Amino acid sequence: MGIFKDFLFATCILSVSAYACGCGAITTPGATCWLDSDLSAEDWTCLWVMAENVTIECQGHSIKSVGTRDTYGIYSNQPFTTVKDCEISGFEKGVYFNGTANGTINSVYSHDNFREAIYINGGSGNRIIDSVGIYRPQGYPTSFDGIVIQSSFGNSIINTVAASTTSPGLRVRDSDRTLIANSTVTSEALALIISGSSNTIIARTAAKSQNNTALWLDNCTDSKIIETSAVSNRSIGMYVGSNSNRNSIINSSGSGREIGIYIFEGNSNSISDSNGTSVVDAGITVHLANNTRIDNSAAKSEYGTGLFINACNGTEISNSNANSTFGVGCQVAAGNKNTIIGSTMSSISNSSLKIYLSQKNRIQSSTMVSYNGSPLVFSDDEFYVTMGYGNASTGNVIVGNTFISKDGAHSHVIIAKPCFGNVFYWNNFTKTSELYVDDLNGNNSYNSSESGQNEGNVWANVIDGSIDLKGEAESIGYPGLYVGTLIYEDGSSMGKTNGAIDYAPLTKTAMPKKVQPVHDEPSKNDSIGTSRAQPTVQERGLLDEIACFLIRIFGGTC
Repeated sequence: MGIFKDFLFATCILSVSAYACGCGAITTPGATCWLDSDLSAEDWTCLWVMAENVTIECQGHSIKSVGTRDTYGIYSNQPFTTVKDCEISGFEKGVYFNGTANGTINSVYSHDNFREAIYINGGSGNRIIDSVGIYRPQGYPTSFDGIVIQSSFGNSIINTVAASTTSPGLRVRDSDRTLIANSTVTSEALALIISGSSNTIIARTAAKSQNNTALWLDNCTDSKIIETSAVSNRSIGMYVGSNSNRNSIINSSGSGREIGIYIFEGNSNSISDSNGTSVVDAGITVHLANNTRIDNSAAKSEYGTGLFINACNGTEISNSNANSTFGVGCQVAAGNKNTIIGSTMSSISNSSLKIYLSQKNRIQSSTMVSYNGSPLVFSDDEFYVTMGYGNASTGNVIVGNTFISKDGAHSHVIIAKPCFGNVFYWNNFTKTSELYVDDLNGNNSYNSSESGQNEGNVWANVIDGSIDLKGEAESIGYPGLYVGTLIYEDGSSMGKTNGAIDYAPLTKTAMPKKVQPVHDEPSKNDSIGTSRAQPTVQERGLLDEIACFLIRIFGGTC
């Protein structure tokens, strides 16, 4: 029988525009119906809106049922339905807008229904404001969501609480241009899920899950998450994945035991001014996603990797921090043409940056700090490369970075045997008791002419004067330093390199300038390009005597 079950038993057809109402159908367009007492419906829908522009004012009263399927506290399929200040419980759905357009659910507390507390299906332009929608199990074999918006368009959820136990607190499915603002969404399972939707805005909202992902975007495009927090006690804080493209996470935070913020299988997504933190896995993970931008953000993990870029192309990371306590600060694996610029990577107990089976990446103007490990490691596994499971790391450019080993007891750069054709220049190798570079391949470059002038790196034992090295041309990348004239390699580095040759190391000391001889100006009778020294006084006297002698021979007088 559905919503019509025993309907005639309780129908009250009302035809005036404003009145106190009980359970029944409202058929007058523009009517306002208010409750002056609590309502109870046995096994039928209590209020059924059959006309447009209807307002139901509960005035704080409750609408309750004994819990029968296919019944609703308030049902409407009409435009401009407004429901205000109601408490609804015990129905299959508390409030059900089915095809309603421009409706409003304001200050409604819907809870302990058999299924969804608030359900909007179809229609457009509906608003849920200052409301609470909570699902708690009522004996059904499956669990349900707190609030659902499905196959609708242009809806808003503002200053609202949505909660469930083992299902999402809030689900938006196949509904474009949804706004969720100043709201709280909680669940023991996945808390807030947006799927198959575009142009969603989630702003100043908190999502929290006990056992699953707190905020999940799936197959979504052109959406924004702004000033929002997503916290999971056991899983992922914030997830954007499965063909989700051009989405932005702005000034937000994701925190999870496993992963803080996870970008998966999407293109052209961005993270800016945001934080991702985790315990066991990565603070921020970007996996199988291309052209992701991460700017002015922080990724932190306790036991895992701070920032993990895995099987990605075209990732751009700038002005960001990636750090870990016991794991790697940042890791780039099986990726191509990714860029890290102006960022800091650090680890307390491991490497700052690890590059693995990756090609043509660029690490520039960044700082790598390890307190108990090597700042930079190319960690290709020789077996994997030999067996064809991955391509060796090659063509990577490491330029203008600073390597710091805080305990001074680790090599700055370690390069595994399969890695070749990588370029290092303008890097600052600070003091360490171990090697500056341990290159097990030996076919990587430590200078470059990319700037128009061949230049190498800054080595601590050259800068401190331990190695007497002088230069001629002033450095383009390090004003005040000079390009050295000697080769810096295993034999001349005082044992600080293995397999590295720098043909243009930088130094503070310039070669003495050559003093050019001073010549008199050539006379007008001199040939172009020829100079002639002027005779001395003695030479001129001798010339005069010879001239006089010749004159006398021919009968002349001097």
